[in-house]
Amino acid sequence: MVLKWSILIVAAGLVALFTILRLRRSRIDSEHRRVFNRLALPNLSGDTFDARATVLLPSPASRYLRHAIRDGAPLARTVDLHVLGEIRAKPDGDWFRYEASERICPERGFLWTARMEALRRISADGGDYLCDGEAATDFFLGGLIPLAAARGGEYQRSASGRLLIESIWLPSSFVAERGAEWEPGDEHRVSVRLPGQAAASSLNMTVAESGALIDVSVMRHQGGEGRNFGLMPFGLRVEADDWFGDYRLPSQVVAIWGYGTDAAEEFMRIKVEGARFL
Repeated sequence: MVLKWSILIVAAGLVALFTILRLRRSRIDSEHRRVFNRLALPNLSGDTFDARATVLLPSPASRYLRHAIRDGAPLARTVDLHVLGEIRAKPDGDWFRYEASERICPERGFLWTARMEALRRISADGGDYLCDGEAATDFFLGGLIPLAAARGGEYQRSASGRLLIESIWLPSSFVAERGAEWEPGDEHRVSVRLPGQAAASSLNMTVAESGALIDVSVMRHQGGEGRNFGLMPFGLRVEADDWFGDYRLPSQVVAIWGYGTDAAEEFMRIKVEGARFL
């Protein structure tokens, strides 16, 4: 009888745990749907890109915009990306493949949802977002077991830097009509600030003679297991670009903490498979 009751208690506990995990996952999924809808900010004004309007910008900025946007193209305010890549948690760690979707709206935030390799046949999935000043990350092992979670504070500051640097996947966010403020450097380097992102530092760009991006970097908050939170150079090295509709985007990119320093650490490889503009 005691054994029977023990089995029933354990079974009831497992059912309760499963229910709690399911409810938590459902809440996170609902949160992601809310953010996804909030970030859908289309170009309702019908504004288009005029290449002639770039003539007064610093030379690298003008070359970049004319390289990245077809003359007369609608000035999109949101982009949806489909990407493949690899990621690792530490410098000497294994690389794990992932597939992700991301919605980026530089005026409001981003939502990145992904599924990646984890343990043998068990995958990890979840997402990161920044929306209207709120930021969170939640990932689950096997769809239910919490694997990683963070909210607010330093994570929010890190997400703000991420939004700034990932705005390169929406070149229309860098035109003067959208409030971008360019600061000259030299013939290949230039900096830009975007409206509504005052908490983040300027985005630094290196631009080739062709107008293609060579790299972009920003001072971004970093933190996590075994790390100290604080500002660190963060950069994207652009290895290829390609046309997606009216926009030429970085299509193969390597993300690097400590960019340009002796502590440089490659932690993510990104390949853009598709892009849709709103």
